[in-house]
Parts: sequence; C-alpha cells; structure tokens
Amino acid sequence: MGQLEPLQINVDEVQQRMNRPDYAPVLESMSEVAFPNAIALFSTYGGQKADLGPWLAGAELNYDRDLRLQYLGEWGINSRLEDFIYRQMMSYRRPPANLFTGSPETLQALMSTMFQ
Repeated sequence: MGQLEPLQINVDEVQQRMNRPDYAPVLESMSEVAFPNAIALFSTYGGQKADLGPWLAGAELNYDRDLRLQYLGEWGINSRLEDFIYRQMMSYRRPPANLFTGSPETLQALMSTMFQ
C-alpha cells in the first residue's frame, strides 16, 4: 500500500466498515480464509522496508526486460518452502511505529496477536 504520505491504518475504522451490512459479503469472504475481523487481518503484517532490508540484502531484482526470477519462481511452486520462508521473513519483523491507529484496546489486541 504505497502513497506519498506516511501510511496510517485506523483498525477501528476498518472494523466498523467490515461490520456494515453492505460489507457483509466481504466479511463472509474474509472469514472463509481465517480473517474474521480487522485484527486478524492486520496481524499478518509482514514488516517495513527498514525491517526487511537485512533479509533482502543481495536479493536479485526482477525487471520487465529480464523475467528470470518469474521463470525461476515456477520451479518453486511445490517446493514446500513457504513456511520456512515466511518464518525467516517474520524473524525480521518489528512492531510498526505509527502505522496502525485506533483505540488503545484495539492496538493492544493487535500487537498481542501480531507478536504472540
């Protein structure tokens, strides 16, 4: 989610929107993939550039003129490394400063879920 200004996500406002009747199909769909509320959704936060920089140091970049990594990615589809890669990436994650806003109770619940 890129933008010019620093990103801020109000978790309470997202939850209020998810609770609206016109968002019922969205909430139902999200619940089917284990995201029954905004806290569950945002607890999947993976980190910011500063967090993941050391993990990504030396990584190859994929450019439009050279799709080598896209080609190589197909080889790894059934490699069963996704959990290993995810856990390795999450080891670099730090609590996000000023990214999430909301009530103190909501933010405490989010951080405890995110870093349990």
